Amino acid sequence: MGGVLMEHNIPGCIARFGEILEEDCPLPGPGGCGEWTGLLDRFEKGLAGTEEFTDTILARSRPGTTAEDVVEAWNLMHAGIPPERITALQDLKGAGFRLYLLSNNNAIHWKDICDNYHPEMLFDDVFLSFVEHCSKPDEKIYRAVEKRTGLSAADIFFIDDRKDNREAALHIGWETCASLEELMEIVRRNPVF
Repeated sequence: MGGVLMEHNIPGCIARFGEILEEDCPLPGPGGCGEWTGLLDRFEKGLAGTEEFTDTILARSRPGTTAEDVVEAWNLMHAGIPPERITALQDLKGAGFRLYLLSNNNAIHWKDICDNYHPEMLFDDVFLSFVEHCSKPDEKIYRAVEKRTGLSAADIFFIDDRKDNREAALHIGWETCASLEELMEIVRRNPVF
């Protein structure tokens, strides 16, 4: 979702963690220090749960910080989905396209997304790294999409803002582009798409 649908507020997220973590503690999250890389990778793949994630951060936080504070700081990364992107998805669904979400995600962010953006109304199905226990660009997660949807690689058009994720999809035969806006332009130019 991030980068393609969801706008990010990485500075806000990092600033909030700067307020709750011990003074000498490096920051978790995108742009943060490598100390957190293993935890974030395991959390994104569902190999570490919410409690392990929050407890690990709480162990390096200022006195009085709660698990709810950690969740709030982590969710500050989400800056919302622009209305025109929701409209674009609705237009694609209205034109008969089946829409699937493949997202490197984690349990905390997914709950926030579900509570605030109702992805079940936008997508026919979702594939989440923390549920599938692997993340893009690992081929396994792309193959999971093909298997569950019953679609062949030639029938899938994949949008991702990260080049390595698009290259992995291209490698197995998926068509790709970098943004929803780019896909909408392709559809406009090719009405039989």
